[in-house]
Amino acid sequence: MRRRLPAFSRGLLLLLVLTGRSWATHEPQFILDSCAWRASDIVVGRQNGQSVTIEEIWKGHSAKGTVLGPFDLPVMPMKVSLPSGTRPAGPKTVSGRRVVLFLIHAKSQEPGHDQEWKGAGETFSVSVGAAWIEEGQVYALLQPRDPGPQGMWPLGLDGRPQTSEEELKQAVNKVLGAKDERDKAEAIADPAERAAALRPLADGPSCHQRDWALWALACCGQPAVPILKDLLAKHPADGRLVVRYLYRAAGEDAGRVMTEVVQDELAFWKTGGPKLPAGWGNDARVAETTRREWWRRQEVLQDALEVIERMDYGDARPILVELRDLWKTLPSPARGGSPGDPEIVGDCNDVLAMIDRQDDDRPKFSFTYRFPRSNDRIDLRLVDEANAIETKASQIEFLTGLLPPIDDPKKPLTDRQYHAIALLGQTRSSSAVPALIDRLEFSAPTRTNPAIAALRLVGEAAVEPLVQSLQTGSDQRNNFASQTLKEIKGKKFGRFVHDLIARPDLKLSQTNAQRLIRYSQINWTD
Repeated sequence: MRRRLPAFSRGLLLLLVLTGRSWATHEPQFILDSCAWRASDIVVGRQNGQSVTIEEIWKGHSAKGTVLGPFDLPVMPMKVSLPSGTRPAGPKTVSGRRVVLFLIHAKSQEPGHDQEWKGAGETFSVSVGAAWIEEGQVYALLQPRDPGPQGMWPLGLDGRPQTSEEELKQAVNKVLGAKDERDKAEAIADPAERAAALRPLADGPSCHQRDWALWALACCGQPAVPILKDLLAKHPADGRLVVRYLYRAAGEDAGRVMTEVVQDELAFWKTGGPKLPAGWGNDARVAETTRREWWRRQEVLQDALEVIERMDYGDARPILVELRDLWKTLPSPARGGSPGDPEIVGDCNDVLAMIDRQDDDRPKFSFTYRFPRSNDRIDLRLVDEANAIETKASQIEFLTGLLPPIDDPKKPLTDRQYHAIALLGQTRSSSAVPALIDRLEFSAPTRTNPAIAALRLVGEAAVEPLVQSLQTGSDQRNNFASQTLKEIKGKKFGRFVHDLIARPDLKLSQTNAQRLIRYSQINWTD
């Protein structure tokens, strides 16, 4: 289903394109929450050039007097940055006489790594995994405005413009305490008891703590479903992440659970939706925090609808009809737009078409927002042509005949070819799979991604043909086939790979076997 940027983001993007301006990009910066959570060692020392001599240890097993480095630290002394027109209340420069390093012991985590230490901050750079102490106050490399320059700025915490060393240490200890609670929760064997122990961690101030707690709750399975639903209601800003973990926890019951999510969101939109002004997505009269919350809630709906479609959950039909009809009457988030958001209306129609198809062997094709293109008229014409064909076999033959030849893998797809691939996915038929697998040979992502998405929509019927193709395809096609299998199997991919490699009738090359093993070890949340 189509995802689009909020109107205010689209406006900024358009402005950048039209003006040709190339403003400063995002720069890595110190984030205490991230650094404290990830660090295996936290030490305080004196900076000498690019090295640091340890004087104090907050965490880890390093020894006082040890010299660490050289690191990518800035040259000291360094001028303190302040907002324009502000007079410095503290030092004008940072000397480097006292610095707190948040480090990861690389050798313990990455065998064969050529460096003993790396920073716990963004990009594993030590310079943004460090905080400097000057006259009792904390400074770090920050980028207060994005776009804007990185500089040595006073570090503020909890809304305060400046932080003392003691306050920094207290904040670090709070994060370390959360990690201790995590370890205790992980040790609980019973899923229901473990889920109950994880619930407070999911409300914690640390984003890493919350992310980890949500992932751990998903691993608890069904006992975590009520907890995750409660978190979804209380933390709409994290809605899309919670929906993803809720899908995993619910397992085969995900269709019913996501229908309940849609029902809860429907009640929210019934109450507040009609009160929104037209063009609310970019209306300065609506607070930005409010606009962001409404956009997040719309995204939750779209993600829940996608799960319902994937699970073919027919009992969702009454709720989807009610949601679609309500959405047709709501003010458009786009300035000057007609009532009703075509995305949600279209998504509902797509899912309803999939549900209705269960009662008829012949697919009832619909325009799909999962494959957005610029020319909607071709989509609708192709849908009408395909629906007019009397048998499924003839529909597949017609659509396959529209596909581009595989002997020219770099030529761009036409709209008609693009949507023929999309409609082949809607057939959910194994007869459509060979032609889609052949299109995995395309080198350009814009030509390969539609085939991957269509195979994912076909689902289980595509699994065995994809497995067989691993024995004969090119390295590129096998790579895409492995990715597609991972998307289809979802959380069961690890067990699937284990059984696949053990199959005596399957002759996989060492490269393909290693690729599957590597993909199966990738965290489901990535």
